[in-house]
Amino acid sequence: MKCPACESEIQEKYACGRCGVLLANPGAGVIASPGRRLGGYILDFAVIAGFYAVTMLAVTGSGDEGLLLIGVLLMVAGVVGSFILLARGRSYGKWLLGMRTYRVTGRPAGFWTMLFRETIGKFVSGIVLSLGYLWLLWDREHQAWHDKIAGTVVLVVRKRVDGVVR
Repeated sequence: MKCPACESEIQEKYACGRCGVLLANPGAGVIASPGRRLGGYILDFAVIAGFYAVTMLAVTGSGDEGLLLIGVLLMVAGVVGSFILLARGRSYGKWLLGMRTYRVTGRPAGFWTMLFRETIGKFVSGIVLSLGYLWLLWDREHQAWHDKIAGTVVLVVRKRVDGVVR
């Protein structure tokens, strides 16, 4: 089989090993590198820790009811924002770095797929010395265990400029 984007012979199941295009949806983007995905994990942690820190400061602060309200509203905004991003196949880190999760069938991952991937899938990836996270370093499609369990791949989203995909 030949890659629809670069015409090279394909040995992988879901993405071209040469150009990184998702075979089921070549226009969606290219497979995200392990470094970019690590950056996404770090940003996810930083954003969630930031929400938590500001919320805790507001809640446990001076006892001011206004600060308490701000803390609760910030916490609600963080949770709602997470649900909106999950419904779009993203997390805070993926959104900031221009990545999106797709099903291996070529369709964007929806809310339930992302919820399963981010909870049960990532628990399994981390349970054995985080080997499931490291798996993407030698996997041909750069899939971690939680990607394999949920049937997903993480892509760098191609941007449309003047109707042209870049």
